[in-house]
Amino acid sequence: MFNMNMLRNHCSQLAKNEYKKPDIVYVEGFPIPSKIFTQENFRSAINYKARPDDIFLVAYPKCGITWLQCIVWEIFNKGAPLPSFWEMMVEHVPFLERTGAEAVENMKPPRIIKVHLPYHLIPKHPLAKYIFLARNPFDCCVSFYHHTKNFSDTYGFSDGTFNDYFECFIRGEVQCGDYLDYLLSWWPHRHDTNVLFITFEEMKSNPEIILLKIAKFLGIQFYTMLKTDTKLAQKILEITDFHTMKSKMDLTFYRSVDKNNDVKIVKNVNFFREGSVGNWKSYFTKEQTRRLIDHIKEKTRDTDICLLWKDIMNS
Repeated sequence: MFNMNMLRNHCSQLAKNEYKKPDIVYVEGFPIPSKIFTQENFRSAINYKARPDDIFLVAYPKCGITWLQCIVWEIFNKGAPLPSFWEMMVEHVPFLERTGAEAVENMKPPRIIKVHLPYHLIPKHPLAKYIFLARNPFDCCVSFYHHTKNFSDTYGFSDGTFNDYFECFIRGEVQCGDYLDYLLSWWPHRHDTNVLFITFEEMKSNPEIILLKIAKFLGIQFYTMLKTDTKLAQKILEITDFHTMKSKMDLTFYRSVDKNNDVKIVKNVNFFREGSVGNWKSYFTKEQTRRLIDHIKEKTRDTDICLLWKDIMNS
């Protein structure tokens, strides 16, 4: 017997699948790019045994973690010239899921480690320090769209549109999954003594305050150093200004890793784009804005996460 409801459901399901998706694979239930990480390195990363002097920099992709790692590196290195982009990403602040645990094991303490891991997968030690960086989901979506489109060898998304990417982002069909699930995994731990929770928007609006907050979290000696030497504090702020980083860092970046863990290099990739707040308004339709606001409210209804970006949520 013909069933109109079944037909509608079938057509609805077809419509859901009519959008371009980035290439991802699931390892231990977590979505990662199918080409930029090896599964062995990813498993090695989540099985890394954290040490008491480890410093983890944690963020969902495109929430400002590269900016954060430059700030932390500058604090430890007292305003030294930034290394090349490649050196920063691989040697000084290794990306744990990309390099695997071995690269970190060989570093001298304190080890500064970049990760895109949710709380349940993060290597834990009660004395290790974790700086978590959040960003409003709207700007994150736009930035992640450009990143995914630009790194075509990694994500296979060069012909994808923003409308395609929005569908993927809101459904969690992207690297690291649903942004709200990721944020919710860390939210209950934001007041832990070894966790510093900050936002991209705070970094943009109050860079001096955030610099001192980060320094104090890393150790009272760094806070005292910057409070006493205001010229050094100003130098670090100038070096880590977004536009300075964009113009002066070597933007050589790796696109993919082959089965032998050899990296393919592509030069002059526009890894730093705008680093702004509010750029999402040039991309989102009214319907997409409504859908993402509804998604955020539904996901975070038992928390006060919406207060982080109340100007957007009340729009």
